[in-house]
Amino acid sequence: MRVDVALIHPPSVYDFRELPSYAGPISEVVPSLYVFDMYPYGFLTISTYLEEAGFKVGIFNIAAKMLADRKFSPPKFLKKLNAEVYAISLHWLVHAHGALELAKIIRKLHPESTVVLGGFSATYYWQEIMSQHPYVDIVVRGDSTEEVMRQLAERISQHRSLEGVPNVAWRDGNKVRAEPISHVPSDFNNRVDHWIVAKNLLRTRDMDLTSPFYGFKEKPVTAVITVKGCIFNCITCGGSASAFKCYLNRSRVALKSPDKIAEEAESIASMISAPIFFVGDLRIGGEERALAVAKALREADLGNELFFELFYPASRKILQEIRRIGDSIYLHISPESPIEEVRRAFGRPYGNSELEKTVKNAVSLGFKRIDLYFMVGLPLQKPSHADKPAKYLLYITKEATARGRIDSFVAPLAPFVDPGSLAFEDPDSYGYAILWRSLACHRRALTELHWKQILNYRTSWMSREEIAESSARAIEEMAKAKLSLGLISREQYELTLRRIELDRKISELASSQARREDLAAAVRELVETEYRATEDLYPSRSLAKSLRLPLHLKLLAKLLIK
Repeated sequence: MRVDVALIHPPSVYDFRELPSYAGPISEVVPSLYVFDMYPYGFLTISTYLEEAGFKVGIFNIAAKMLADRKFSPPKFLKKLNAEVYAISLHWLVHAHGALELAKIIRKLHPESTVVLGGFSATYYWQEIMSQHPYVDIVVRGDSTEEVMRQLAERISQHRSLEGVPNVAWRDGNKVRAEPISHVPSDFNNRVDHWIVAKNLLRTRDMDLTSPFYGFKEKPVTAVITVKGCIFNCITCGGSASAFKCYLNRSRVALKSPDKIAEEAESIASMISAPIFFVGDLRIGGEERALAVAKALREADLGNELFFELFYPASRKILQEIRRIGDSIYLHISPESPIEEVRRAFGRPYGNSELEKTVKNAVSLGFKRIDLYFMVGLPLQKPSHADKPAKYLLYITKEATARGRIDSFVAPLAPFVDPGSLAFEDPDSYGYAILWRSLACHRRALTELHWKQILNYRTSWMSREEIAESSARAIEEMAKAKLSLGLISREQYELTLRRIELDRKISELASSQARREDLAAAVRELVETEYRATEDLYPSRSLAKSLRLPLHLKLLAKLLIK
């Protein structure tokens, strides 16, 4: 296969199929598995931009393919994949091992091609990457690299110098040179062609290799990102306002216009009836913007379930307008803790009375479901707090008379406090101890056997062992509460208990230097239960049943995704 630019998504750990390691119970809160197989949204925006500029682009989800096919050999596939530019995502730090291992393999197989890394983590660690990993030619920095990648691909195809291309660090002979991060667009209105996923499928004839994430065939979920940057400073977040300003040179958010948001959502809905998740609180940019987005979405042709984020409690007026967008509207709210002082210490400055007013209003307005998200590993949080999220779910469900309408999820802050976040850069001020600082240390940590050994932090209130056990207890208690409210079945409840049992077993086996075969068997069973547990995050139907295409294209797609 030949493309101009190959966008490649790695697993978190390259040889995860041989190494019996487990990065944590992330399926509680995202539709992704322990190898973090969901590729970044930027792959879609970059692909669209480059294709419109005349370049042939391929998206290759190596992580998802490795999960789907244990016999799949990345080196054999990559040897047959010919490109001028191989661009590997190192957006989330959890891919530090897999991204660099794939870069090393590609350099060996294609010595004349250009190997590029990009993403938030690549931006943060660009100097270490360029000084210690000579098989990486270029690091593309910043949060908006579509135009940067166009210039890069053009210069490389013409064998011209990269001098003057913004945001890039590159090798010039034996020297490393870096242009400033000067390309920081003030808006976010580039077209996103979601048909790119279908185009890639037709090129590769391999759904597993081109899927946004491993479970996409069975439980597809789509997304529209509404904003770049943030106005908040949650203390462990690498996408906070301070991190964007200090490391990505973004001092103001870039907003997608209401019309562009609606246009993108309508494009998705024309293809597939899967849920659409709108990433970013619509009120960033002001309440008038949120009202304008709601109006534009109401006028669009959408029949999908729609999910909206609230970063803080909302007025009844805003809720009314969001509710009017469609028939099946869901809300995601992340109070992080039901304990107000913990929530405020984390960077979410609002109280329970405001939260409960928002939830009650949402229930009375007829939202399909309100999802509350909680975390373990926060400042001021203690082991005795483990049952608090479950108790709060029971309390707020009763208060709002909303049995079956409010759901809740809890997971550890894992595996890393983000580099660039307030807690990573100034841990003492926030009650954290950061255990790994370099990219190399994080890469090594990712190969540890149990997720508590991978954590790059502890807090002044909990050790890593206490964070792991508190997470297990919190998930257990939440499962009991959800069973009593009819939110999960007995089978799902028992599946959750089995997952916790296996997680504790893996922790014990890892600590006791048990036989590799025993540990690997426990990890495999846990991964299978984790995948089955993702099904209650979003309304679930298979990709084949979700397609909204002309009959001849639907039949072709069904053949390809089997």
